[in-house]
Amino acid sequence: MLDCRSPEAFGGAHIPGALNVGLSAAFPTWAGSLLPPDVPYLLVLEHAQDLWSVCWELLRIGYELPQGWLAGGMMGWRTAAQDIETLPQWTVWELQERLLKEKDLVVLDVRQPQEWTQGHITEARHLTGAQLPERLDEVPQERPIATICGSGYRSSVAASFLFHHGYRRVFNVIGGMTAWKAAGLPLVQDNPE
Repeated sequence: MLDCRSPEAFGGAHIPGALNVGLSAAFPTWAGSLLPPDVPYLLVLEHAQDLWSVCWELLRIGYELPQGWLAGGMMGWRTAAQDIETLPQWTVWELQERLLKEKDLVVLDVRQPQEWTQGHITEARHLTGAQLPERLDEVPQERPIATICGSGYRSSVAASFLFHHGYRRVFNVIGGMTAWKAAGLPLVQDNPE
C-alpha cells in the first residue's frame, strides 16, 4: 500500500502497513527508494485527480501500474469500519520536552550529510532516508524513535517505513529542523574537513 497523501493526513489515519510518500517534487525519488520493485501495490490518494500524476511518476521510474487505488479515499475506508493506524506528529517543542524526560528516545535524522553538518540535534543519530532500507538493523526496535528531516516530509517517509517493518513507538517531527532552528533550539554544527 503506497499512501501518497501529506504527512499530516497520513499521521491522522492510514491503512495498517502503508508506506507514506506524499505527492511532491521528491515523490519519484522516495517512491523509488522505498517501494519494492516487482511487488504489486495499491494507492491511497489525497485527491482522485492525483491518480494520473502518481501513475505517470511511477511509470517514469520503472514501476508497473498499481493494482488499483482506494476508491472513496480514507473517508471511505474509515466509514467501512476498516482498521486504521495513526502516526503521532510531534512539534519541535514536544520533541525537546521528550528529550529532557525520556533518556531512551532515539532521534533519527534522515537528512543529507551536508544538511547534517550545518546543524543537528546533539542527541540525534544520522542515517539518510535512502540508507534506511539497507541499514534498518541499526535502528533499535525496542526504543522510541522520533524521525526528523528538514520539514517533516522525508521523516514521514522514514517513519512509515519503520512502522511498516514492525516498529511501533515511532513519531514524526513535523516542521523538522527548519522549525527547530526557527524556535532557537540548541544545535551542534560539525566542522567539515
